[in-house]
This record gives sequence, structure tokens and C-alpha cells, in this order.
Amino acid sequence: MTNLIKKAKIAFCSITKEEGHANGKHLLGIYVDKKFKKAFEADFDSVWEENKTKKAKKPVYDSSDWFSKDDDGKLVFWLNKDAGSEFEIKLQKEEGSDFKKSDFGTIGAGSIADVSYDLYYYNHPKYGEMVLRAIKAVKLIDLVPYTDDGGVGGDSVEDDTTTSAKSDDDGEVKTKKSKKDKKKKKKNKGKK
Repeated sequence: MTNLIKKAKIAFCSITKEEGHANGKHLLGIYVDKKFKKAFEADFDSVWEENKTKKAKKPVYDSSDWFSKDDDGKLVFWLNKDAGSEFEIKLQKEEGSDFKKSDFGTIGAGSIADVSYDLYYYNHPKYGEMVLRAIKAVKLIDLVPYTDDGGVGGDSVEDDTTTSAKSDDDGEVKTKKSKKDKKKKKKNKGKK
């Protein structure tokens, strides 16, 4: 069963790393409301009831395992996808936008996207019967780039500890040593 969440507000997104975010899986968290959760649980139960075997009592995972609350108490629905799946997540962009594939690696909290996912029954030979969900496609509408600066913002500071080169009036290139390089030279001179 394929489902679509239109204009979903993203809580967390890591869907482009080749090896996945964790445990070989891509991960996507979407802010939802209680109405969505109730509808999702009904779909989950429907898939389970239609497919389970007679010996199955309950699925390996409960639908509530896929929901959590953020620090502000907002409800988050978690989707994943096996990074090794033969079916990759389709990355799409809003019509007329200039998003690139690399932008999908920087999707941060507050970004807006349409998200489709599959909800399906699976009978694992080792773990048992379950209902799973898998990200199918993400259409990026509004990008809020992820940063790990703790919210301070601003431009990045360039590293000034490297050696820089300048040419003098004769065209000869002279190098300017950083403090770090000068300390190394002094230290090495004392060892001789």
C-alpha cells in the first residue's frame, strides 16, 4: 500500500548516504498530528489483518514504535529504507525549483517535502511476521539546510593555519609561515 504525505514538515532527514544513516538504513522523521497517527494505525492494522498467517498473534513491531515526540512534545513519524535495497529512494524537486541532488544531503529540520512510502506485510524467516514501511520518494519543496552550529548561524571561518604563498616585486614566490609552522621549525631545530 503506497501512501503520500503532502507538504510534510521534516524533523530529521538522512537519505543520501550510500551506507545509510544507521544499521544500513536511511532515516526520515516527519512532523505529524494525532489525526495522521490514528489513520496510519488503521492502515497498519488493515495490512496486518489481510496478510497475517493463522498462527501469528501480533506483528514483530507495533505501529507505535514508529512514532516519538521531539523536545517540544511534537509528534514525529519515522520512516526508513534499507540502504542496500534494489529500489532506491526517488529524489524529486518541486517544479521550477533549482534543487540539485546534493541538496538532498543537507535537508534539515523545517524543510518541506512531499513524501511517499510503502506500507507492507513481510514474513521474515528468522524474526517472524511484521508490517513494515519504506520511503519510496521525496519531492523537495522548501529547503532549510541542516547545520551543526547549534543555531548560531553566520559564515564559516577559513582556516588560517596553513602556509600561504605571495610573490615579491621580482615575481619570486615567497611563503608566509603560520605560527604553527614556525613552532614546528623551532622544535625540530632544538632536536639536532
